[in-house]
Amino acid sequence: MAERRCIFCGRLADIGMNALFRLPPDHRRVPDDIYRRYAESRGIYGISTMMPDVCGRSSPDFGAMSSEDGKPVLITKTGRITDILVCPSCHNELYRDTDDASVHTAVVFGTAGSGKTTLILTLTESCVTRQFSSDNHYRYILNEEIYDGHDLTEAAHKSVAGTAPADLREPVAIYRVSEASSDEKVVCDVLHDTSAGDREDDYAVGTALPFASDAAHYVYCIPVDMLSKAVIFGSESEDMLIRRDLYAMTRAFAYSDKTPVLDIVITKFDLAEKCGGAGEDIYNMRDSENALKNYLYSAYPAVREMEPFFSGMRLHTFSAAAAAEDETAVEKLYDALFE
Repeated sequence: MAERRCIFCGRLADIGMNALFRLPPDHRRVPDDIYRRYAESRGIYGISTMMPDVCGRSSPDFGAMSSEDGKPVLITKTGRITDILVCPSCHNELYRDTDDASVHTAVVFGTAGSGKTTLILTLTESCVTRQFSSDNHYRYILNEEIYDGHDLTEAAHKSVAGTAPADLREPVAIYRVSEASSDEKVVCDVLHDTSAGDREDDYAVGTALPFASDAAHYVYCIPVDMLSKAVIFGSESEDMLIRRDLYAMTRAFAYSDKTPVLDIVITKFDLAEKCGGAGEDIYNMRDSENALKNYLYSAYPAVREMEPFFSGMRLHTFSAAAAAEDETAVEKLYDALFE
């Protein structure tokens, strides 16, 4: 039995004769019993979690199994052909090359304008520039079935320049093939962006987390200017906003089979020295994670209070502008997220 690993829920799925397929968009939409049971078991069932109908051997619409260019396809009773493989657990599309992959997932959170999408695009572009190149440890391969490498690079440059805010509605998957030993291992790193509209309510969490139920890392972006203002003014309202976000993330553990690490990234770090005395202090602490943590705790007591709810907490700094000149810094952050 051929199997493929779902990048959304991390589960192996059959891609052989018993595979499930997504029916064409114009097919009648009916309640999907398999997905409904999956969603109800995780307490996320509702209007936003309804998925298009799927078809398999046991479905009433099933006609026959066939193959095109070596890819399995399904023919419905009405003669419609569909080749979009679907995960039987979460009913998301199964992408290529994930059959023997160990899937590592990071979900990126933060308020509007905090740099979530720019962070993802910069990390991804760093891998695109090294695509198919080798070093002593990894060969980075971008899954172009999800996003084209050229489009990602162009989006990254526009996002850094602030000329065209990007909106990543699909996850970005990056494959790493270890060459450190003869026993090669394919690792699939998946980055989910929760920006789509930057909704700040339960709906945003409800639509983002079902696609990352086994996420090992939750990444929370805090712009450096926001942090420096919180240090200066000690605003309780800002602390409450952080508390709300972190609490929403812990509630999202209902979708997860593990307790994730919280990676807090202080973004737009190139602006630190322009934020006055507090900004300069933060900039001078850039090489000390413990010093930055203490600064963060004093600015946002909620972070210290919510830290025990995660399996660990780490602090990073990031500047998309500086990343263009310092590729090593981007690689260091990438490795920290997917070590």
